[in-house]
Amino acid sequence: MLLALLFCVFRVLSCSSPADRKWEALKSGELVPDILLVLVSGLRADPHGQPGAEAAFIEALERPVRLRFTAAYVQSSEPFSSLSSILTGKYPSAIPICGLVKTNWMDSLATRQPWCTRLPEESPILPEILAMYGYRTAIFYHDMGGLGTLTGKFQHEEDFSGDGLDWATPWSEIGSSLENWWYEDSDAPRFGLVLSADLMVRHRRELYSGTGRDPFPVPRRLFTPAEDWQHDKAMENYRLLAEQAGRGVASLLDGLTAHDEQGSSPLLVFISSTNGMSIGERTGSLDFPPQFVFHEILLDRTLRVPLLVWGDWGDSSDVIEQPVELVDLVPTLLSRIGAVLPAGIPGQDLLSPVFREDPDAAAHAEYGDMIAVRKWSWLLGFRAMLHHRSLLDPAMGQALEKAVIDERFFLYDVIDDPLQTDNVIGQDPQLTFRMRDQMMWFRNGPAAIPADKLSKGALWDLRMTASAGYW
Repeated sequence: MLLALLFCVFRVLSCSSPADRKWEALKSGELVPDILLVLVSGLRADPHGQPGAEAAFIEALERPVRLRFTAAYVQSSEPFSSLSSILTGKYPSAIPICGLVKTNWMDSLATRQPWCTRLPEESPILPEILAMYGYRTAIFYHDMGGLGTLTGKFQHEEDFSGDGLDWATPWSEIGSSLENWWYEDSDAPRFGLVLSADLMVRHRRELYSGTGRDPFPVPRRLFTPAEDWQHDKAMENYRLLAEQAGRGVASLLDGLTAHDEQGSSPLLVFISSTNGMSIGERTGSLDFPPQFVFHEILLDRTLRVPLLVWGDWGDSSDVIEQPVELVDLVPTLLSRIGAVLPAGIPGQDLLSPVFREDPDAAAHAEYGDMIAVRKWSWLLGFRAMLHHRSLLDPAMGQALEKAVIDERFFLYDVIDDPLQTDNVIGQDPQLTFRMRDQMMWFRNGPAAIPADKLSKGALWDLRMTASAGYW
């Protein structure tokens, strides 16, 4: 008996459950999985120690997650920019991605400038690479405007956008279509992407019910004070909307696991969001948009999102608290199939057997004239205050490098102060400069602008291009 116990200690896998052995085989790349990526835009992570919308979403899944990352950060708070970053595995300015030019809004994302990278024509995206390795690929999306430039490399595409003011995601319809596509050919591995705008809740009436606010205020009311705003009621409404989305995702998973395919590949599911949301809170920055519900400012609550890993191969659950980035998804998924990573991919394989928690791990985000970095328990933000300046403008980096520590910076302990009410910038100069050095490392390293993107003429045009959501 003693020898048997010792054998189990030194040979864990031989004594572990079949589900655990399958999980280890997935992490090591021995098994080629079917992959489902679900992105629920607008779903933010809960403040530390304060269960809310994320907890309700997870509970509604009605299945234990294999891995939960509690400090996962998107690389932009703007959904299209964030999605582009997720699918390329690169930071927005390293692609680079362009913003919404103020022309005809419906055509704005198709506008091309010399400094804009055409996606997916000029930079490989995840479905294109997976297809090279034999995967069938499909995208199913709801109310994600401007996706036409990104869907071209998916072999199958279905748009479930609603009419008029119907922002509720039709989960049952998406689930039925996903299931039909999934099982029409089981010989090849499958990659499905489901995108929902269910929680991009700026104008969803369900969010504002009983709060004293109007989801469609006349312009003069955009700037009225928030005395009548019932924040607790808004957060309860947001939690209920997240719970509904969780049930919707659960129905997708039910459909994909209902059939017992003999010899089928294991199912690997990643669930996350393109961006978080600020729901009525007015702390963390000196400059807010007039709306009470927004995602445009770089804050912990607009950048930190759930990142869950689930599969049909076990029930145990692990939690990882170190900062990770959603650019990590591309190397994580490609490493499962032994694919060669495209050049310039900065992320790490989150499922690697050698992945370990790094106390110095950091996460980077950028949007407009703003940059943010999370390291340790701290979030440092910088806003250059350069009107209509893009991150692609070298003036941004120069402003960051030369800046004294002034009102353009903010620093918060987002573990103890998740809503960013106490700006401690300047109280610890050594910490502040270490955080700024980390920000500069990203700016000059993996998030650097491609050298061939801006001629002098293009830089002038860039600065003269009025943009809404420039990045």
